[in-house]
Amino acid sequence: MAEIIIYCTKSCPYCTMAKKLLDGKELEYTSIDVGADSELWQEMEEKTKRNTVPQVFVGENHIGGFDDLSAADKSGELDKIIAKENEKMAEKSNGKATDEKATDEETTQVFQTQKIYTQNISFESPNAPAIFLKEFKPELEVDLNIEAKALEDGVHHVMIRITATIKVEDTTAFLCEVEQAGIFAISGFDEANLQYLLAVQCPNTLFPFAREAISDLVTKGGFPQLLLEPVNFDAMFANHMQQAQKSTKQ
Repeated sequence: MAEIIIYCTKSCPYCTMAKKLLDGKELEYTSIDVGADSELWQEMEEKTKRNTVPQVFVGENHIGGFDDLSAADKSGELDKIIAKENEKMAEKSNGKATDEKATDEETTQVFQTQKIYTQNISFESPNAPAIFLKEFKPELEVDLNIEAKALEDGVHHVMIRITATIKVEDTTAFLCEVEQAGIFAISGFDEANLQYLLAVQCPNTLFPFAREAISDLVTKGGFPQLLLEPVNFDAMFANHMQQAQKSTKQ
């Protein structure tokens, strides 16, 4: 996971709000209390050129204070930065593996994004324009699917399909579907780690782009902006593996 650092003080309400935002996204972070340590405060000022808290970093990316963090989250930029940092960390760790068969031969592990693109996109508002006359109290339904296949040796195609449906008083306001896809070079991993990368790392890379595409479509369709909540692909994968184990035992 991306390294997230937050410089803060115990009495700062904006620091508390920044932590709650990160907690809500189920992100791990390191909290550095600079309130009682002048050297740490000086370190923060030198790194950020600012003298207020909180100050948030994702990897080497300085996000800023709480207002900056909140704005980046709402725009989807925070998810993109985290996805890029996750990819960097995966690439760094992948180059350090050695062959587990004690042959003393080094195995080169590769995980690279070769292409990200929108494979399919659709927006339907079957009850427009009458739907715009109703009080907008939306009920959201989201369906998410992941498809992965090998294109050739060491090259994989991963696609996430997100279907977002909004209903108002049991009437469909709109249905928006985006298929966000990517081509990834993946080699040097055993089968278990390969499945993890295809089910978690690749979708994590694609999701911010799909989220942004849905937001743009909904706005252009005349409805209030829709920003989907982050998806915990790690939890989805773990649940899938548990269900598979149960099915095998039965």
